[in-house]
Amino acid sequence: MTKLFLIIATLMAPFVVAQNNYDVLMQNALQEKDFDALCNKFKEVNKQFPDQWLPNYYLAYHNINNSFLNLKDEDHFKEKLENAQYYIDRAHDLKPDKAELLVLQAKLYLAYVVSNTEKYGRSYAPIITKLNNDAFLLAPNNPRVVLNKAQWEIGMAKYFGSSTKSLCKDLELALNKFQDFKSKGNYAPSWGLDEIKKELSSCKEMSK
Repeated sequence: MTKLFLIIATLMAPFVVAQNNYDVLMQNALQEKDFDALCNKFKEVNKQFPDQWLPNYYLAYHNINNSFLNLKDEDHFKEKLENAQYYIDRAHDLKPDKAELLVLQAKLYLAYVVSNTEKYGRSYAPIITKLNNDAFLLAPNNPRVVLNKAQWEIGMAKYFGSSTKSLCKDLELALNKFQDFKSKGNYAPSWGLDEIKKELSSCKEMSK
């Protein structure tokens, strides 16, 4: 029995070491604040663990967020969004949480629309709507899904001069879902709570 245990332990050792290495690399990357350093760390995780979708997810997520910092510089934001699209496409091949990727894809197209509504709005607006609806069908209890869908619908209402009062309830729903939602795994996406609070406060102010 002892011999069998030792054989099993020997066979399992490489997997345990690999998991520990993955944990260390992911934790270091997630704690990094500098954009370039962060990307380099996630690229290193990608290199060592090419079968994991989350490093690709976070590379896409941070490239999308970085694109919003300078939407007037077309070369800057297009470079970031093209990078993000590359990592989204890679993540899709690795058994991801599909709803989370649909949210990212919608945010990517939103960056194009915000940068130049006249140029990108007509072609990307219906795609964003479909992505948000598809994500909601897959994961209606995911607060990021609810948030992204509500943000888009509020933005559309503002653009067309419609009231946003009824849509504030969707943000309240997203806020409530954060209390109950459990992420899938230690490094699964968990962002959105601060964004929901900010959007909800703004929505209520506009609805007065």
